[in-house]
Amino acid sequence: MKIQNLVIRTLSFYAIIISISCTEDNEITPREYPRLETLEVTNSSELGATFNGKIIHPGNQEIIEYGFVWSSRSDDPTLGDERIILTEKLNNENFSADIKTTLATNWWYHVKAFVKTKEYTVYGINVPFKSLGSKAAIISDFFPKVGTWGDTIQLKGKHFSYVKNNNSVRFKDIRAKEIISSTDSTITCVIPEGLDDKTVSIKLNIAGQVSEAPENLVITVPKITTITPLNATFGDTLTISGENFNKYKVNNTVFFGSVRATIVYSDKNTLKVTVPEDLEKSTESIKLLTQLREIDYPSKFTLIAPKIIFVPKEIHPNEEIIIKVENFNPIIDKNKILFENTEAEIIAQDASSLTVKVPLGPFPRRKARVKIQVLDLITEYELDIDVLGKWVLVSNDIPFVYNKSISNIVVANGEAYIVARPKGSSNTRYYLWKFDSITVSWDIVYTGNGPLTQDLKGSILESDGENIYLYTGNSTNDFWAYDLSLRAWRKKSSFIGITRRDATHFSINGEIYVGLGVDHGSWIIDSYIDFYKYSPSFDKWTKISDVPFGNSDGNSRTRTSTFVINGIGYFTCGAETTEDFDSWSYDPSSDKWTKIADFIDSREYTASFSLNGFGYVTGGVPKTDLRVKECWRYDPGMNIWEKVEDIGIYIRSGHFSFTLNGKSYIGGGIINLESGGNVSFDKIGYDMYEFIP
Repeated sequence: MKIQNLVIRTLSFYAIIISISCTEDNEITPREYPRLETLEVTNSSELGATFNGKIIHPGNQEIIEYGFVWSSRSDDPTLGDERIILTEKLNNENFSADIKTTLATNWWYHVKAFVKTKEYTVYGINVPFKSLGSKAAIISDFFPKVGTWGDTIQLKGKHFSYVKNNNSVRFKDIRAKEIISSTDSTITCVIPEGLDDKTVSIKLNIAGQVSEAPENLVITVPKITTITPLNATFGDTLTISGENFNKYKVNNTVFFGSVRATIVYSDKNTLKVTVPEDLEKSTESIKLLTQLREIDYPSKFTLIAPKIIFVPKEIHPNEEIIIKVENFNPIIDKNKILFENTEAEIIAQDASSLTVKVPLGPFPRRKARVKIQVLDLITEYELDIDVLGKWVLVSNDIPFVYNKSISNIVVANGEAYIVARPKGSSNTRYYLWKFDSITVSWDIVYTGNGPLTQDLKGSILESDGENIYLYTGNSTNDFWAYDLSLRAWRKKSSFIGITRRDATHFSINGEIYVGLGVDHGSWIIDSYIDFYKYSPSFDKWTKISDVPFGNSDGNSRTRTSTFVINGIGYFTCGAETTEDFDSWSYDPSSDKWTKIADFIDSREYTASFSLNGFGYVTGGVPKTDLRVKECWRYDPGMNIWEKVEDIGIYIRSGHFSFTLNGKSYIGGGIINLESGGNVSFDKIGYDMYEFIP
């Protein structure tokens, strides 16, 4: 169009030249397009100015529009700039227009007259002028009367600017950033953000002159009508329906409690949000912030409870298994899997399952109830899971400290007893504890005086099957009995051998056997090979055959492992200062010691028990000083030692052991992670394992 206009202006120029050289009768050569001239601006004042133009020749086409264009930014204004369009029929060759708005004070402008036919738009030469100002436009009305941020509104009136950006519309004191369209009588714009009043004024500024609408715009209040669904899981989409939301997602904020949700869609009446993964509670209020208003929905959102679909029927402690689940949190550490209320390590997850490492326990029933916990929601799997393995952790909360200070646990009248100090107490005295096999727990049964107020380090505890006996190993060789029926300690005949500690002991057919051990009372540690028998019915000690080590020098045995099988006593390990592996049995009917198969090494601080005709030795510290978690079984028929299943995952030494009701137990002592047994990693153990072969 600009090229066409240039051509027309050029033709107009030549038409003027030609007209000068016309014939004497001033005959003008006929032209198809009209020719015109821009005249000087008149009546310029602070109220506006009058633009003037003249048709030099109308051409042979009908003029359908005419008027003026002007600009302060260009010396070649066009119909894309400020303009006034006149459509009234021209009655003579001169025409003018009174411009009452859009002229800024003391600004220079360029103005051109123009005419328009069906085929041509012809401009006159531009005329510069300095404006003295103009009046404000008139806003007569606007529609709609009620709206909110982002709504489109149309202003009606007079003398608006055709140039969109020359119209500055403000709602209260906030400028509309988007003017969609404008003519001299209508402006279409978007209500800006940030309006927080119930009603706001509308003002129009053109060239520094401000006009105001006759009434205020009513700002609508956003509201929520429904939220669906209100019961969902993480990542599900909720639809918030209502009125007068901000159509732009970024200008709406939705909270579940104090957690911000992600908005995936928004319009004036609908928001779609996803349930946040980092919810803090399973039931939360939903709050919407929009249009500078806060809206609380009266009904609360509730998270769908997680559900376990499948768990393997049989599991081993410390193994990795896959559990099928629903409605769990996509953030892996926001979920908990519990086995008998012990949390498992979650290793990995996908859309429908969790890979977990089964905890060590405790599993006192050798079965596990599996639960999933998400926030405060806990769901239990409907079936019991069988816990497999010969060794199973049945307790991790032993209430006493046991570290081989008193040798082993005894079983009397079908109950297991131990003498030990309470856990977590500064009290240095000992108590008598009893094991409850039903609840797999320990309770104090005696807190009185007697031998339990003494230093019992290196003493031994034994039973004839009915009562409990304690050899203190003190300088007077005190020997005590605890009467279960009377719940009292009584001093018995003193031990007749040389005072010793960490003696070897066992009980056969209601009689108690004590021997070996060492004397720590002098600078030179003396070790012993002698053995004695105590008969409870006679309260009498009798010396029996020495262990036939040969010369006792270099054959010190302390803290040995002992067990009884079919009326025969056995001991092994405990070679504190040598690397002897030898093991021995004692037959009370012949008062004879017999060397049996050597143990695998000379470890000490082991524990032992007998079960179903076999003897067992657990844990300990070999001469390498690397603690072990092994379990070895002695077969008296084959006279061989065989390795069986290890005890859990911890290296262990100085622990207790006993057999009760067809099951054997070990626990306490010093445990160490599988880091090579370095003593810097040692800690006191408060756990207990059950063994079923």
